[in-house]
Amino acid sequence: MKPPRMISIWRIVSLFCVFALLVSVIGYRLVNFQVLGSAGLQEQGQEYRVHTQKILPRRGLILDRGGLVLATNIPSTDIYAIPKQLTAQDKVHVAQELSEILRLPLETVYGRINQPDVYQTLVARQVDDATVQMIKARNLPGLLYPEEPKRVYPNDAFLSPLLGFTNADGKGFYGVEGRYNALVGGEPGLLVAETDAAQQPLAFGQQQYRPPVEGAD
Repeated sequence: MKPPRMISIWRIVSLFCVFALLVSVIGYRLVNFQVLGSAGLQEQGQEYRVHTQKILPRRGLILDRGGLVLATNIPSTDIYAIPKQLTAQDKVHVAQELSEILRLPLETVYGRINQPDVYQTLVARQVDDATVQMIKARNLPGLLYPEEPKRVYPNDAFLSPLLGFTNADGKGFYGVEGRYNALVGGEPGLLVAETDAAQQPLAFGQQQYRPPVEGAD
């Protein structure tokens, strides 16, 4: 009967060194993530959890001296995409559907959606309600539909050189819109809130709200 083999002291030392090396690597990674890289991780978490939204105020009406409305507002909807919620196949499908409904070039829509380095990207602005309902009916993933007021002129081009116009951000240019922008434009509000993946404010999350100041008629 052979005597039991003794484990070599060098084998024990080698195993101990390998184990110590593994522990050291794991410890370094933990320190690197939790201590050295904590600031960067907190910034990334802040970017995904906290959403800042500018709230456009109600722009004041423009009327003639008889009370006829020359400029007013109607509800409209912006369409945003969240690229990180879309697979490569989803991006192609969503771009095709939106291109068809919005009557925009497919390359343009796909380029707006396929931006992996941003959380959300604007696809279309001030879309009418009927078009928005058509898009929602197709249950497309990764889209947001924030509502924004849209400036309209009931008399179309009548007095347009005198009235001026507003851009997509609600700022007045030329004519009455530009001259009295500070009066009828109001001041935007601000909502800073912790949100979920669909950018809906969390019920018990931290929120900071500054209401908009409506413009004067």
